[in-house]
Parts: sequence; structure tokens; C-alpha cells
Amino acid sequence: MLNKKLKYTNIRTTFKTLISFTCIFLLNNITNAQIKVFNTDQVQVGPLLWSSFPSTSQLFVNGGLEVRESPGTGMYIKNYNNVYNGTTYNDPSIVSHFNYGGWVGKPSQAMFAVYTNQLYVLGVQITSDERLKTNIKKILSSTALSKILSINSYTYDYNDGILVNTEEKKRDLILKSGKNQIGFMAQELKDIIPEAVKQDSSGTYSVNYIMILPMLVEAMKEQQNKISELEKQLLELRK
Repeated sequence: MLNKKLKYTNIRTTFKTLISFTCIFLLNNITNAQIKVFNTDQVQVGPLLWSSFPSTSQLFVNGGLEVRESPGTGMYIKNYNNVYNGTTYNDPSIVSHFNYGGWVGKPSQAMFAVYTNQLYVLGVQITSDERLKTNIKKILSSTALSKILSINSYTYDYNDGILVNTEEKKRDLILKSGKNQIGFMAQELKDIIPEAVKQDSSGTYSVNYIMILPMLVEAMKEQQNKISELEKQLLELRK
């Protein structure tokens, strides 16, 4: 009786194994297989977009992730077959690079927005090519000075409102880094330089501090003109 049970168990195990290998074989040989393992140790998830698997990739996920093995490239997070206004883009959004750290977006197609609590960089370049601009108007120095004189500056600490959608283990760190800040109040600044203030979908205001710099430059020019004029008048009085 025991031998019959063991024999029956062995048959069931063999049958299950056979079915498993059959399923794997079918998955690996069907053209539109959702998960496919190649004999080159490469893995594909989702239907392949090309006639053959990308030779530089170890893992390819249709529409999103591509992991590469070639030197200098570690991981691509791409947006494949992204159709916009009738044009198809296969653009990398996030690319890690062993030599240079990595890219977020690329020159021809930048990321739309990046949200973070802390950003550490060696340098920041703001796109300012004249060929990419239209409706260009010079800022008047006198107007810039009056606006700059109207701005109030503050020191402050961020309150608990900054912790929305923040995981628990990062809350203390964010509150600590949010102390002893220096800046402007967006609600005040939007009445003076509205171009530098934006409001997101949640209703929160933010300030583009870089946009204040041109106003400061023109304000300094106006002040210098006034100083030069006073120096000229003082020199005439001394004579």
C-alpha cells in the first residue's frame, strides 16, 4: 500500500515538472510572450519591439526599464514608443553611468519636473540660449530698483506642513534641515514679481530665486547711476 502511494506521488511530481517545463518552453518560444528568457541569459518582460533582443541589454521591460551590461552604461529607464503630437520618441529619462554618475533626462528631451527635499550639485546651468527665446524685452533699471526695494526678506523655520507625503523615518531629518532658512514669502513676492512665483496643483506656492538675479543686476545699475550723479554733484560743489 505504501509503495503504491509513493509511486502515485512520484507520478504527480513528474507530471507537475513536465507541465512546468512545457509552460516555460512555450513562454520562451512564443513571439508575443510576456516573460521570455533567452539562451544568452537575457530576460524580456512584455512583447519585444524589435526583430531581436537588444544585444547590450540583460533585462528589458517593454515601455519602461532596460538594464545594460556594456561598459559605461548600467541602467536605462526609458519611455519606449511614447507618441506625442504624432511623433514617436524612444527617449531615456534616467540613465546611470559608471564614469559620470548618470543623467536625468537628456539635452534634447529634459525631464518636465523633479521634486526633492535636498539637492546637492557642483554646478547648475539654466537654459538661456537666445535662439530659444521670443518676446524679448529689456528690464528697465528704474523699475527693477523699485521692485527690489519693495521685497521683504525673512528668516524662518519650516513647519509640519512640509512633511506631507513624507515617510516617517525621514520626518525628523527634513524638519531639522528646514530650520534657520532665509528667503522670501511667495504670497508677498507674487504681487511684486509674479513671474518668479508659481502655484502647483496642491495650492502650494514656490519661488524661482534665479529669476530675481536679473532684477538685482538692473537695480544695482540704477543705484550706481544715482551714486555717480551724486559724486559728480559733490565734485562740482567742492570746486
